[in-house]
Amino acid sequence: MDPAALHNVLDHSADGIFIWDKNTVLVYANKAALGQNMAEREQLIGHTWEELKDRNLIFGSCTLLAFIEKRVVSGKTIGPSGKEKYITSSPVIDNNGNVEYVISNVRELSSLISDIHKLNIPIGILDEPKKEMLDDQSLCMPSGVHHKRIINFINRMASTKATVLILGESGTGKSEIAKLIHKYSNREKEPFVVVNCGAIPESLLEASFFGYEKGAFTGATSTKMGYFEAADKGTLFLDEIGELSLPMQVKLLRVLQEKKFHRVGGNRDISTDVRILAATNKNLGDMVAAGDFRSDLYYRLNVLQLMIPPLRERKEDLPDLISYFLQHYNQMYSFSKSLSDEVMKKLQDMPWPGNIRELDNMIERLVLLCPTPVITEKYLIEQDDTIYKRKNDLTSLKKAVEDTEKRILQEAYILHKDCRSIAKALDVSYVTVSRKLKQYGIK
Repeated sequence: MDPAALHNVLDHSADGIFIWDKNTVLVYANKAALGQNMAEREQLIGHTWEELKDRNLIFGSCTLLAFIEKRVVSGKTIGPSGKEKYITSSPVIDNNGNVEYVISNVRELSSLISDIHKLNIPIGILDEPKKEMLDDQSLCMPSGVHHKRIINFINRMASTKATVLILGESGTGKSEIAKLIHKYSNREKEPFVVVNCGAIPESLLEASFFGYEKGAFTGATSTKMGYFEAADKGTLFLDEIGELSLPMQVKLLRVLQEKKFHRVGGNRDISTDVRILAATNKNLGDMVAAGDFRSDLYYRLNVLQLMIPPLRERKEDLPDLISYFLQHYNQMYSFSKSLSDEVMKKLQDMPWPGNIRELDNMIERLVLLCPTPVITEKYLIEQDDTIYKRKNDLTSLKKAVEDTEKRILQEAYILHKDCRSIAKALDVSYVTVSRKLKQYGIK
């Protein structure tokens, strides 16, 4: 059959068909595939999987996993139309054992489930029982496009087993999203174990994740389980995943692939059944390109991705967020305080580099420290004069640098409180932060 006739036949397939070459470049897409992705042929053909992923034209990681693991990979994902799809990616292996092509078949899940129902085939493997749905009041975010997008994501993905990568700047609420995904999953009654990957010393990483046997090292007077054992049958949330060292990334990848590990000092394989949620404020794609993060681990984690936008990109949400936190702290401390119009306007005009966490802290301080029923601009300025009070007169370059340096340190101190966390956030040494805090009288 000549290529033109073959393409004509494939265009009559009900399934979307994608064909990728050994360099993950898309070389063919039939009509159903183009329709499912709401794209023209020239938008897709000739581009790599990573390029299409970055442009939100391709979703899910089954294709990449088929390349990496040289096996058939199936899974669910959400397409550009917002509909769930079921993907099966099959590698074509050459005589040398290398992947020459990957063929991906894609069908809308609703259509597939409908066909299965007609055949009276159980569909539990495809459509897990849904728990109670998350509603607008369950998430600490106001109504709006971002709020509803996150709720829709959690309602669709919480009950699956898929790994979720949550991206966003510090303070955007990634940890809260992870808790909600677990809460509305079928693992709700099982453990939810949180690991701050950036807070564990390198020498303790392996023992912390996998546990250790008695006598494995000096001080190991008893056997201890690690995070994977503690989270068995539940959810393991890997916060700040971008902070993991390359050696630890290799060990983590092995567990995710083989679903088994052994404790430090032990040689017995221990099986694990955990759902992985991961979060970072770093650009893992850039880290992969720089060689600081393994590409195979990245694709393992990036099955489902949720981006939480910074507060400065959704200023329309600020009035509702401010009202939410004001009501929350009024109830907590038995107050009935309100904000003046001037304070409300200034709060909405601020850049909020610390995102929701910074706003939360600010409202709590205002409620606690303002002695009057109405919080006025005076008390807002008193919280941090250099952040909220702007002068129009020119000043010397040295003073401008000092003012900026002091402002950044004050904002960092509000967010992080201790020198080591501030040093890490600002990418300077602990000694520099300690000296500068004393210099500017920041306590």
